[in-house]
Formats: sequence, structure tokens, C-alpha cells
Amino acid sequence: IECRKERIKKFDGEVTVPVLQLQELEVGLEQVNFRFKNTGADWLLNKIVSNFTKGITQLVRENMKEQISLSINDVLEHLNSYMEVNPDIMLKILGITIDDLEE
Repeated sequence: IECRKERIKKFDGEVTVPVLQLQELEVGLEQVNFRFKNTGADWLLNKIVSNFTKGITQLVRENMKEQISLSINDVLEHLNSYMEVNPDIMLKILGITIDDLEE
């Protein structure tokens, strides 16, 4: 997550405010394992599923990353709405000035 500056339009013109942005997200997941039990055909179903472990793991990893990214962006949106109203307080907490930030 990076703190950058963004120009926004207000009633009395354009102002520059700090915003938090998700720049990079890495999600790690080694392997998803499925096991069927008490179905009467456990050995057959488990053999079939074992052939799809890599694909299932990749799909779960991508979905997790997307959901985590959406959740983080949701939180950042709320923080940014607060920062838009109180930029000086947030910059002081971060120990920087608006000029220190890139657009």
C-alpha cells in the first residue's frame, strides 16, 4: 500500500489530497486438498479429484487474491474518504507533507 497524492474537484476548485492505494498484492497458497469420505466410491472420486489438484489450487488462489484485493480496496476507500476531509491530520500522523508524495 502506498500513500500518493491525488487531485480532486471541490466546490471551490481543485485540491490535492493524500490517498492510500494498493500497489501490489501477493497471495500464497501451496495446495488445496479434497478428500471424499463415506460415499461408497471414495477411491474413485479421490483419484479423479487428485488429477485436478493444481487447477483447483490455482482457481482458489486467484479467487482469494481477488476477494482480498476487493476487501483491502474497500477499507482504503473508507480511509481515503476520511483523509480527504482531514488531510493535514493524516499527513501529520504519517510524518510527511503533501509535497513528499507522488501523483
